[in-house]
Amino acid sequence: MRRLDRATAALLNLAALLAMTQFVSAFFVHVAARARPTPSGWVTPPTKTYIQTFGVSEVILTLLSLAAIAVVASVLSRRTRRGQSGAGWLAWGVSVIAAVLGLVGFGYLFGAGVCLLLACVTVPRRHPMAAIGAWLIAAPFVLRYQPSGAPWTGAARRDVVVGAVLVLAGFAGFFAALAGRVRELYAEAELRTRSEPVASAE
Repeated sequence: MRRLDRATAALLNLAALLAMTQFVSAFFVHVAARARPTPSGWVTPPTKTYIQTFGVSEVILTLLSLAAIAVVASVLSRRTRRGQSGAGWLAWGVSVIAAVLGLVGFGYLFGAGVCLLLACVTVPRRHPMAAIGAWLIAAPFVLRYQPSGAPWTGAARRDVVVGAVLVLAGFAGFFAALAGRVRELYAEAELRTRSEPVASAE
């Protein structure tokens, strides 16, 4: 029975660790409070932690992150056990949705989404990861949420950076797979050359 590659398992564990770290940090990180005008002057309200201010949403986002990680881990391990190539559309879909939700403002899902995408990259596949990265780079301009000539928005900047990372990861995965295939061909050729003298001697 085949198991998940170490790199894949490490990225899935890192995604879960990021989700839990962000949840724990919500108990300690304070929300910036703005001063408000009152009849006696400007008053700054007492600061609250993220968990005090957004308690329910913090829990929901953490559960969503962990659910996405569990789904992707389950799909990847099942496909690996069955000897299927690639991460599968379900794992890719969940990973892309998590990363996109992180890009549009749900920061909890961003780190986990990127780790899930990279975990999908590490699974031997037929579908090039570089195509997804290229789309992420082009998306701000194709969908026009980055106006021409305007200063870059944070979402567009993150989109392009993540896209560039995925393009590089796609090319790195392609060349790693190519190098592995070349090694296999050399090993097969060496085995054939060793077995031929034995066969001729018989």
